[in-house]
Amino acid sequence: MIRTNEPDKRDSNGRFTQGNSGGPGRPPIVKEHEYLETLGTTCTVNDWQEICQRAIKDAKAGDHRARDWLSKYLLPTNPSIADENEGDHEVIDISNVSSDDIINAMVALDRLKGSMAGGNSGV
Repeated sequence: MIRTNEPDKRDSNGRFTQGNSGGPGRPPIVKEHEYLETLGTTCTVNDWQEICQRAIKDAKAGDHRARDWLSKYLLPTNPSIADENEGDHEVIDISNVSSDDIINAMVALDRLKGSMAGGNSGV
């Protein structure tokens, strides 16, 4: 820790006092950007599709971590609030719908999409 001659501006419990922001915060880490850039150039779209298909397969087989992971990316954080930019639509509250029902609906939609395109979706 680097010490300066300036007083610490903390209270008796070690918390920063009012008006003291505590410093500039954590500086950006170049290494994090390098890792993110490497991931973006290494993980292809086909790789990502395989990862997602595996997650769906695992979720359907009962893996709660796979269901949670899929739900994190597929479901809104507040399902009762609709995005204003999506135009006229009905807001549906899905907070009481089980993860299994959501996965089954996703699979059914994927199959429907595949049959409408005249092919098989591969799931």
